[in-house]
Amino acid sequence: GWTGPDVAPVDFSFGEGFGVEVKARIQPFKDWIGISSAAQLDNSLPGLHLVVYDFVPTDTGLTLRDKVEAVKSKFRNMDESFVFLEALAKVGYDHFSGYSNLIKVKYFGVFALDVRTDGFPLLKKPSDVRIDKVKYEINILNLEKLDAEITHSMIRNQLELD
Repeated sequence: GWTGPDVAPVDFSFGEGFGVEVKARIQPFKDWIGISSAAQLDNSLPGLHLVVYDFVPTDTGLTLRDKVEAVKSKFRNMDESFVFLEALAKVGYDHFSGYSNLIKVKYFGVFALDVRTDGFPLLKKPSDVRIDKVKYEINILNLEKLDAEITHSMIRNQLELD
């Protein structure tokens, strides 16, 4: 379901019924989430969750390279691993660079937000074709946070439908 490298509006799409936009924060106590394109949240998917992963810096944590290595180890062969690294390269990650300066982080928590609920702060895509690349931040302080397992369950349900 990872559609981010294919320049899709959302990070993960599961059929035409449900999508997931993922954000990661190293400052989990910040009340704002950056949205890098209006299409990330304003799109044709009837179901859309924004899933926020929180991390805290720590000397004993993992780097992004460590996580990529862990995912690579799950593939059955080198071809699958190569396809994964190729997809990461499309979104700006070069696995073969040294990255000696990567910050180490520890997992702090995760929650989801249902983008399709009333009252969610959603900026509509501009209808004027002369406007491009709208970026904005939303305040999530008073939004209802869902257990991420609800999102996982919706993904499983959508995969069963397809």
